[in-house]
Amino acid sequence: MKLRLGLVSNSSSASFVLDRSYLADSQARMLKDHYNVATAMRLTNVIEHTTPADKWQITVTDMVIECSTFMDNFDLVTFLSVINVHDEAYLVWEHSNHGRGRGKPEW
Repeated sequence: MKLRLGLVSNSSSASFVLDRSYLADSQARMLKDHYNVATAMRLTNVIEHTTPADKWQITVTDMVIECSTFMDNFDLVTFLSVINVHDEAYLVWEHSNHGRGRGKPEW
């Protein structure tokens, strides 16, 4: 029998910044509570294989909304589409497997 010690992960880190002016207050609130909202909406394609521990870190200011995670199991990009956040809201993004970019991420 083989025993593996150390970190094993099939997930990756990701982050992006949204321009706050493109989001309504209701969208910002849903984003802040994204896991519970997705669960209540029964978005199984978004929350599949996730737990509450997979929630993204969301920081809302008057100018931007910063989103980051070390485990991108929760499909936040799809969730943002469901709550009608338009592509223009995306400013910059970074993903450990896909590099950096501007606009809506395509991972």
